[in-house]
Formats: sequence, structure tokens, C-alpha cells
Amino acid sequence: MLIHRVAGAIALWWLVLTITFLLIRAAPGDATLFLIPPGASAADAAMLSAQLGLDAPLPVQYARWLGSVVSGNLGESFALHQPVSAVLGDALPVSLALGGISLALTFIVGVAIGMLQGLRRGSRLDTVLTVVTTTVYAAPTFWLALALIALFTYGASQWGFPAALRLPAFGISEPAGQYRGFAAFVDTARHAILPVLVLASVGAAGIARVAAALRHALRACLDDRVCARARIARGRILARAPEERIPVSPAQGRGARRAIRRVARGSA
Repeated sequence: MLIHRVAGAIALWWLVLTITFLLIRAAPGDATLFLIPPGASAADAAMLSAQLGLDAPLPVQYARWLGSVVSGNLGESFALHQPVSAVLGDALPVSLALGGISLALTFIVGVAIGMLQGLRRGSRLDTVLTVVTTTVYAAPTFWLALALIALFTYGASQWGFPAALRLPAFGISEPAGQYRGFAAFVDTARHAILPVLVLASVGAAGIARVAAALRHALRACLDDRVCARARIARGRILARAPEERIPVSPAQGRGARRAIRRVARGSA
């Protein structure tokens, strides 16, 4: 079973790589035209194409590209002029931190909202939370990110919000790097607020909907089980009771429930 899963994962990975290669090669235009200066000659473009291996047949390009990817050679970044693996390695800790914090907040906030909706089912609070979570969950992530940037970055600056509410939209720290120690940590945290908020809000809205539905379902299931057990217990008590004792009890000023309890204690 494990071997089949590993084989399926490898096949899926190969399929994604192949489709990516074919889509890039199927794009219109010549990639070398975007890398050479505007005044470069056709000979310069041909030389660059040969250096990049783009003048080789398509199967040869695919074999070279697939071999490089398998060996871990992802090439060089044209923008940063650094190995792509090094660029990804520098960004990996930040991505893991943002993903981990967002995932934790997703479950904490989502489960809390879902439990609150389950406890206040049918109330105005439940209705408001349902509308909010449904709207956030249905909103595209990029649209939500742009809306938060417009509110807390551009809008906060235009409307004169306090400096603490003017959240940066880009980078992980101030470009000047003038902060040190705890001030640097606070600056990094401020830069992470908007990305974490966008990532966690959509996930929390989805978790809240699931948690509320599960609580409603469990509550209904437990209510049905409790009622069923109560009916069974009542039937057993009435089956044990003498037929002449319960009908006489209301005439003596006792309620039916009190009479059943007396019979149950007497028959126990």
C-alpha cells in the first residue's frame, strides 16, 4: 500500500513537471527577447539562446531540464542573479513561519467561532457570524488581501490613523534596517500582520462553518439518544408499576411524575 502511494506521488510529480515544461514552451514569443538589451543584435540573441540551451530540439531541452530538476539544479534567477535554490532557501524560513502561525490561528479562531455559533444557535449572533464567515470564505484571497492593503496601508495613511495601525504591505522589515533587538522583532511582526491575517481569515471562516455544523449535528444526535433512553426508562418503570397505583395518584393530589418516581423507588 505504501509503495503504491509513493509510486503515485512520483507519477504526479513527474506529470506536474512535464505539464509545466510544455506550458512554458508553448507560450508565444521568444524568451531571449526579454533578456537581451533593447539595442542588441540578432547575433546576440542567438548567442544567448545557445547559452541557455534553447536552440536544441524540444526533447533534448526536456531531458536536460528534467535532469537538472531531479539533481536539484534549479538554474539561476535572472532578476537576482543568484541560484534559484539559494533564493528559495532564504525565503523558506519566512514562509514556514507565516504558514505555521496562520495554520494555528486558523484552527484556534475557527473552532472558537464555530463553538460559539453552536452554543448560540438561532440567535442574532449566530446569524451575524454566519454571514461574516460565509462572506470571508467565499471572497477570493487576492481580493481580500487588496482590500486589507487599501484599508490598513493606503487608507490608514490617508485618513490619519495612528502609526500603530498603518501596517506595511511589502517586505519583512524596514529597508533601512535601523531597528535592533526587540524593536527589530516588533518591526518584523508588524510586517507579518497582513499576510497572516489574510491566510488565517479564509481558513478560519471555513473551519468555523464546519465546526458549527458538527456541533449542531452532535447536539441533535445527543438529544435523540437522551430522549430515546428516557422513553425506554419510562417504559420500564411503567411496566413494573401496578396498574391500580398510578391512576389513583392524581386523584390524591399527586402529579404523574411524582407517582412514577414513587413507583420506581418502590420497585427498585
